[in-house]
Amino acid sequence: MAFSRLSGLYDIETVVCNYAPERRAQELLRSRLSLDQREQYDSRGFFEVVGSDTGKRYRIYRGHVFNIQELDAYGEEAFAWCLTLHGLFATGDINLAQKIALETFERNALAIANRSSKSTWRRAVRSQPSWLPQATTPWSPRRRRPSRSLLLFFRLIDGLSIGLDDRL
Repeated sequence: MAFSRLSGLYDIETVVCNYAPERRAQELLRSRLSLDQREQYDSRGFFEVVGSDTGKRYRIYRGHVFNIQELDAYGEEAFAWCLTLHGLFATGDINLAQKIALETFERNALAIANRSSKSTWRRAVRSQPSWLPQATTPWSPRRRRPSRSLLLFFRLIDGLSIGLDDRL
């Protein structure tokens, strides 16, 4: 059974099921998920992770944009987050990068992410969590510069995808 955030409009998996890079990316993602996460992903179209810094729970849906839900104490969506890579990447690669980022350096990842209010279909609001210091760099008055480790992580992901594209 395939899932889509826009369930009535189209089915992403039907479109990309024969696309080899997406199929390989989904296999890699599934190999890095725990058994419970894999069951959630296959049956519901999402999996849940626990943030490394705050211990908050996040639900990552299959997709690219605003596909991360921050859950409250009751398991309901508190916010939607957009943390994605620039460029054309397979959905499985993006979801794996999101999982790794939240499980290893949650605060740094959320510092560069965009946050929306409760509904993911409302206008996206760029925000900075109140527990982060105000940005002091001139490149953006509202956002904090990403940490060096986060930038290196996304460069690593970019390099891996380039290497995969060369082998296609």
